[in-house]
Amino acid sequence: MATRSDSSISEAKGLNIFKTFPKLPLELRDEIWSYHPSPRLIEIVQRNFPTMGSLPTANTMGQLQSSIGSFSAPPTLLSICQESRAVGLGKYKLAFENVLVHPVYIDFSVDVLACFSIPTWTSFVAIAQMTGDDQVEFDRIKNLALPAPTPTYNPRASVNMAIEATMEFPSLKRLFVVEPQMYWAQVTAVPVIPLDQQEIKDLVTLHRQIAFRGVNREEEWEASEVEITPERVLRLIYPED
Repeated sequence: MATRSDSSISEAKGLNIFKTFPKLPLELRDEIWSYHPSPRLIEIVQRNFPTMGSLPTANTMGQLQSSIGSFSAPPTLLSICQESRAVGLGKYKLAFENVLVHPVYIDFSVDVLACFSIPTWTSFVAIAQMTGDDQVEFDRIKNLALPAPTPTYNPRASVNMAIEATMEFPSLKRLFVVEPQMYWAQVTAVPVIPLDQQEIKDLVTLHRQIAFRGVNREEEWEASEVEITPERVLRLIYPED
């Protein structure tokens, strides 16, 4: 007898229906479901408050907190059927419940937490620190995309940014530095010779070795990958769903 889960799969319209899917062994169906989710971009955004003169009216913690959110839709896997949802909940965890207006589901192993505005990111981190969410959620983030710290390429600023991200996100594996327009503009007569990914990684590793000299000396540690990329390219690689 077909279950409700099986029926919901078979009733899908406008798609190529795999009619024998409900008859497959449960273990095989779970394996197939597990291949569905692709890495997503979880973008943090901030709602603008009305202003009075030059001063924002958002002058309380509650107002600030209610302005931070994400437009990322819940993963499709959680809404196809009961069977897919059960598999999805094994991958996706509800995160930032005390920071965002609506918490988001994140697969910490592949999804990218992203913010393209420095003021928005500053507010997000401040709320996370005030609520204590940073001590739990920041430790789980492995992929992060942040706006470039300067409007044009500055190798020292990029390295400092990578160092700070490594300190705040101890499990970080990959950092995307999102470049604004004109990021590679020539502001001096000296040609821009950017640091490559390995050079930035080596400098971040060296900083940690100096900063923690004599502490956990036997601990093996490797800095995250750092990649400078345009926002449009990042959105193509990592869709919101």
